[in-house]
Amino acid sequence: MTISFARLCKAVSDRVLASIGLMLIAPVFLIVAILLKIRRESVFFRQKRIGQYGKPFEVYKFTTMFQGAEKKGTITTSSDPRVTLLGKFLRKYKINELPQLLNVLKGEMSVLGPRPLPQEEIDLYPPDVQAKIFTVKPGITGLATLRFIEEEALLDGVDDPEVYYVKFVLPRKGKLECYYVDHWSLLLDLRIFWKTLFKLFLCFLPIQTRSD
Repeated sequence: MTISFARLCKAVSDRVLASIGLMLIAPVFLIVAILLKIRRESVFFRQKRIGQYGKPFEVYKFTTMFQGAEKKGTITTSSDPRVTLLGKFLRKYKINELPQLLNVLKGEMSVLGPRPLPQEEIDLYPPDVQAKIFTVKPGITGLATLRFIEEEALLDGVDDPEVYYVKFVLPRKGKLECYYVDHWSLLLDLRIFWKTLFKLFLCFLPIQTRSD
């Protein structure tokens, strides 16, 4: 299979998975939207992220923080007071990420790929890392997402979450994102997809039965 044909298969599968996914989780969308409206909050949180070719776009998520919270920084811990009670539930089970299927349907994102970051975080990557990441569409999940799926809890256990994120977490993410770009294949995507589903399944298990 040639790379160009494999890329075409990925593009088609993205649209198919996004369409099916949105239909299947429509009841979840409706319930979350009603709960957010009851709390007089916006249903969607929109934030500018940097995508393929370095082009900015607005990523969609369910609102999980109090209005204006993003102005106080993008680093979030599991005990962050900016996160609402409903937001904690949505973030714990990654439900807040589901609206990004709309970004996939619009062609701005892929189901699998490097995570799209705000400009201020992208700027912390070396130029060569940025250039490599920008060659592909950002994804809802990927190697770095899997590795740091418990990122908020990890940052909650350090003295200075922002410093730790910049010095230790972000560089490791960059290496994983570059590895994905260099070694991309449909088989790698399939592995990441199923590992993501397994990790999400573990999120719903009682704490005492969960394992890595």
